Amino acid sequence: MKNFLLLSFLLLSTTFYSQEQEEPKTIEEKIDHLYKTSISYGDNKAIRKVRYQHLKNEILDSLNYYKKSINNKSDTISFQKDSIINLGKTVDDLLFDAKLALDTKNEIQLVGVSFHKNSYQILVWGIIFLLVITLCYFIYKYKNSYTVTKQAIQDRADLEEEFSEHRKKSLIREQKLRRQLQDEINKQRGI
Repeated sequence: MKNFLLLSFLLLSTTFYSQEQEEPKTIEEKIDHLYKTSISYGDNKAIRKVRYQHLKNEILDSLNYYKKSINNKSDTISFQKDSIINLGKTVDDLLFDAKLALDTKNEIQLVGVSFHKNSYQILVWGIIFLLVITLCYFIYKYKNSYTVTKQAIQDRADLEEEFSEHRKKSLIREQKLRRQLQDEINKQRGI
């Protein structure tokens, strides 16, 4: 039983060992493998034609694969360069559009004339200030004319009162003179 276990262990380990040995992967490993497995003939090495052809095919396949890979990567790089250039142009266009939109946002159209917001605000506040000054001037003129009108009305009322007193006095004097005249007429007739 111990021998059976030992024998099965040895068989399994050799099986795993043979499965663990891998084919050489890189070209250098394949060339080294070919060199090691070739037959020595003096200072020369004799390589079997089949192995040489197999190695040649693998090298050519690898070269073709790398050429395709380089071409694909070159195409990818040129595509990405074109994309970068297009994106750069797009960014420039977007920046220009953003600047234009900002300038348009900061401008106000008034009677067909374009004003910057600050200029427009100065213009509007100037007009408001001018209107306030004009309003104050007209209020001052109104108060002044109201005062003059009120004084004229007062003077007229005083003048009418004075005139009415003068008329009363004149009427009284006239009546007095008429009486005196009538008295003189009556004296002259009666004498």
